[in-house]
Amino acid sequence: MTESNEDRIDRILAAWKRELPGLDLDHMGPMMRMAHVLQHVVMPVGEAAMAEHGLQQPEYDVLTTLRRSGEPYALTPSELSDELLMSRAGMTKRLDRLEAAGLVTRTQTPGDRRSFRITLTPTGKATADAAAEAVADRMVDLTTRMSIKDFNNLDRALRALMNTDT
Repeated sequence: MTESNEDRIDRILAAWKRELPGLDLDHMGPMMRMAHVLQHVVMPVGEAAMAEHGLQQPEYDVLTTLRRSGEPYALTPSELSDELLMSRAGMTKRLDRLEAAGLVTRTQTPGDRRSFRITLTPTGKATADAAAEAVADRMVDLTTRMSIKDFNNLDRALRALMNTDT
């Protein structure tokens, strides 16, 4: 690798090679770059798009999960928790904030006084749609920095990693 193409990850790996020459680091560079890009590029870009619509990641996740569930855009808190892989307690806090903002409503499930459904309000639906469009637009802006070939190769590589048993 030429000096001009050296990045932060190359410097970290070079330091490890100097300190532990026997350490197998051949596969670390791409993984570290992927983590760096996700944490320092992709997430901040998405979060900025969400913020334009008054949302943070947790609220965005709930609203867009309800939105993509289809009409009537309603799920139980348990279904939302399962879909978002989070605790019931954490979900309750998110729902309280979204309900206070007028983006969702809680309604009792007919025939079951112990259960209720979370439904997007019209404002919640409009907010979810606008925020999802903004995030998608920002991801298009990011990925157009790559050639179509590189983009497709990245997609294939990430799919291969996702299909592991770990």
